[in-house]
Amino acid sequence: MKTAAWIRALAPACALVAQLPLACRAFAQDVYVGTLEYRQQRLVLRRCDLSQTVYLLRDVAPRPAGAVTRFTADHPERQGHWYAEVIGTYKNERGRHALEVSDLQNVQAGKSCHLSDALRPEGNRDKR
Repeated sequence: MKTAAWIRALAPACALVAQLPLACRAFAQDVYVGTLEYRQQRLVLRRCDLSQTVYLLRDVAPRPAGAVTRFTADHPERQGHWYAEVIGTYKNERGRHALEVSDLQNVQAGKSCHLSDALRPEGNRDKR
């Protein structure tokens, strides 16, 4: 009988511990390396991988403090591309890849990490 009482007392604590991985995953962020560019007037990341996955970028912080909002304010011409390391959380929005961005780091104008850009003739690099 003492064992059953001990198990009943411990069960709520075990239930809380079992939920920790789910709670941590909700706040997990990753670094996504790629090229920032505008598509249909929206900032996206074209990832530096073989499939060149495209992610729509959204601020995680409220405007105007968000990294995406600050970047678009600093680059109103909406042309060109920038190498960047995006720190964010992956989201699937109606079947499309998206990132909730907390920060943009190591942003470099005109730099690309894509082999296709390196093979493109010099005069055609910004013409996508």
